Amino acid sequence: RFEQVIDQLESARKELEQLKESAAISERNAKMTESELKQKLSALEQEKEKELENARRRAVSIIEQTRTQSDILLNQLEEFRAQPYV
Repeated sequence: RFEQVIDQLESARKELEQLKESAAISERNAKMTESELKQKLSALEQEKEKELENARRRAVSIIEQTRTQSDILLNQLEEFRAQPYV
């Protein structure tokens, strides 16, 4: 009877050690995954900022081109108005 109790306790101890080891492995994996996710998030944030900056530059370029074309058209219109009627 006493030996059975000792055997059960030993078996429970081994099972707990295995669970503890498994939990430690899971924790290490979770920390690695967290670190990887943080790195990916950081990379995505940098890519987003880069894309936003490119979009801003393109928008400014389009606005400048539109202003230039508008100025040209206004100048042509003024020249046309300044011409005498024939």
